[in-house]
Amino acid sequence: GAPGLATSPLPDSAPAARPAAPLPTVPARSGADARIEAQLQPLPASPPRVERRAAPRPPLDPDAAPPPPVKGAPPQAQKAAQPHLPAGADPATVMHHLERATSGAIARQELFQLASLPDAPRADGETQVRTSSWLFEVPMATPQGAAVAQFEIEKDGSSAASLREGPVWRTRFSVDVEPLGLVHALLVLAGGKTTVTLWAERRETVTRLSKAQAELAGTLDAEVAVYPGQPLMPRAASGRFVDSES
Repeated sequence: GAPGLATSPLPDSAPAARPAAPLPTVPARSGADARIEAQLQPLPASPPRVERRAAPRPPLDPDAAPPPPVKGAPPQAQKAAQPHLPAGADPATVMHHLERATSGAIARQELFQLASLPDAPRADGETQVRTSSWLFEVPMATPQGAAVAQFEIEKDGSSAASLREGPVWRTRFSVDVEPLGLVHALLVLAGGKTTVTLWAERRETVTRLSKAQAELAGTLDAEVAVYPGQPLMPRAASGRFVDSES
């Protein structure tokens, strides 16, 4: 060998490699795990689009209580109602029904009296229109049962013409009887002249009233006009049923 370098003899054989550690064994899946894995589904790439629709409005209940009266609002007619008491009801049931119906009628009459009160004075001092109103209901006997017509009588004495020729009287009412359906009426008496305006919500009723328009004008001694649909009414003021004192 080269001078100055020490050499050592090579071993006869390389050292034996260490045995590798045994791999952990995976326990066998149970039947429950297999069922859970089978039920798992991969999530979609994007969530499905949900179409939002407005909930359908519940149908109107024909036996529901009518809305409370409001001055200046359109009159609300009530269709003919059938008796709620079964035939041959015992006296206790009849008395209970009459007690509830009487209490409801008195309470509704009080609402009509409140709605007929004059408006409160305005805080800004502005001159108010001097009008007087009277709201009430009239029952009517029809072949289908007892119907109710709602009336509003108004006296307007604020205009200059009314001061010279007298006040202007207006009467509004609505009826809902078969076979005419819902009919609205406005009668105006001013200066000795009467005008009558009718609105019908059924097309066949408009045709029927239009054909009888001349006869109605002669019978009522008034000018008569017939229109389809509903009359245009000013929106009632808010806060009618709010207690502003307490």
